[in-house]
Amino acid sequence: MKFKILLLAISTPFLAFSQSTSEERSVRKDNVIFDLYIGGPQLLSNLNTNSGSTSTGVKSSLNSSGFGPIGGRIEYMFTPKSSIGLEVNHATSKMEFTWNDGVDKLSQEIKLDRTRIFPRYALHFGKKKLDAYWHVGLGLAFWDISSKVTDPSNTISATSTVSKTNGPILAFRTGLGLRYFFTDNFGLNADFGIGGALFTGGITFKL
Repeated sequence: MKFKILLLAISTPFLAFSQSTSEERSVRKDNVIFDLYIGGPQLLSNLNTNSGSTSTGVKSSLNSSGFGPIGGRIEYMFTPKSSIGLEVNHATSKMEFTWNDGVDKLSQEIKLDRTRIFPRYALHFGKKKLDAYWHVGLGLAFWDISSKVTDPSNTISATSTVSKTNGPILAFRTGLGLRYFFTDNFGLNADFGIGGALFTGGITFKL
């Protein structure tokens, strides 16, 4: 009897610590997590150059812009520290090249729309209000590329031509993510990785 009492006295602090550790975790088994986010920067949207030659009078420029990606992800905690999920996002980039020799002027606009869809796995190691995790995902990226050439000086056969191409390619992403929960069900998220945007950030809901 005395042995059982001694064993209970020794084990009680460890049981209490184990229980508090579980309760302090920001995410638990069977949680469903929703993230909405916007990201950047886009490497394709930061190509801006201007050049010219005083001897020939030729001037050229390359300007680019873009938006996104904007997207969301859903995760299911199938163990206390592991989750599986699905991520979907969309981004748009536009590049315009102009060439002008003082007589003839030519411009070309290239627009890229891409939608990425991929399943993902995450390993969670956060506590309390902070959910820190490593993630990896592999899926498909659907590209739509259109090119428009305009020749105001009419030195080519057509003043405007448009071509398009599209198709899926492999999409991959891995990195580190953070979620901070202000309440049990609401927080903010940030993600740093390679494969797509270098950074994403947004809001999080947890069930």
